[in-house]
Amino acid sequence: SLLRALWWQSARTRKLFVQAGGILILRGVGTALLLPLLLKNLVETVADPVGLNGRRAALLLSLLTLERSFGMLAECWGQSVFQSHIVTAWMAMLTTLLSKKALLIPSSVASKAGVDPSALIGREMAMCHSQLSDFMGQAFFSLPTVPAGAVALVILVGWPSALLGMSWILFTVYMQMHVQRRAKVAERNAAE
Repeated sequence: SLLRALWWQSARTRKLFVQAGGILILRGVGTALLLPLLLKNLVETVADPVGLNGRRAALLLSLLTLERSFGMLAECWGQSVFQSHIVTAWMAMLTTLLSKKALLIPSSVASKAGVDPSALIGREMAMCHSQLSDFMGQAFFSLPTVPAGAVALVILVGWPSALLGMSWILFTVYMQMHVQRRAKVAERNAAE
């Protein structure tokens, strides 16, 4: 199958996929779970009515700075690996497969349909490469953010407020997907 062929294309691509995906997943969990807990503890330490615990505040602030800086570095590396190597390697293999399939289409069938298979493959593959390179790394970063964010909400504000917050987040995600779906339909209708 196509997915199996993409996965087994090369050992280097598989290794980079697992490394970059794992780092982006950890970054997503760190952003959604670790960051709010560090901020909560820092605010509680600074606003403590007994007095400011300078060592604890400095430790929390340094942990917060380390999480942000190393997390951003890891995210940039993971995104660039997905954009530059993995998607490019997959698209090259997919273009080769589709070009071979396009040669199997009789020219009479293609001319009847008014389609030039090689031009279609070139245009669509460029668009697919662009979209995959933009969204593949972001998916690895954002997918673990929802469950980790839900856990952080429950820890920080309790069940009733966390359920309300998660409902709002899921509603906004659904509405964004609905808007994108409508935009695709409008784009398709405008192209016809």
